Amino acid sequence: MRTLNRNTREVTYQRVVGTLPIKDAYGNDTLQVRKIYDDPVTTRWNVSAAIGEEANQAFGDLTDYSRTVTLCGSCPVSEGDRVVFNGKTYSVVKIADSVNGYMLALREVIGDE
Repeated sequence: MRTLNRNTREVTYQRVVGTLPIKDAYGNDTLQVRKIYDDPVTTRWNVSAAIGEEANQAFGDLTDYSRTVTLCGSCPVSEGDRVVFNGKTYSVVKIADSVNGYMLALREVIGDE
């Protein structure tokens, strides 16, 4: 699975480094957490235009995602990390690995997830 440099696009990713508990107006714990992200890193990845049949086989039919990313070599992100591409924020939902690389399933983040 080789990717051509001319097919890559500039993306920014942030790894999750921790969480903070969310409190209500009275200081009570709501049992929800907010993710804390590392500093953004800019790189170039091969980002799909839309969901394809190949991605459906890799991640199954029940995974909700809107784009895929193909990487050769190592994978610097893990599930739950944030990816920004074309002004939209995505969350890494699933990672499928193979002998030659990785395929990431991205879901668009709506609001403050």
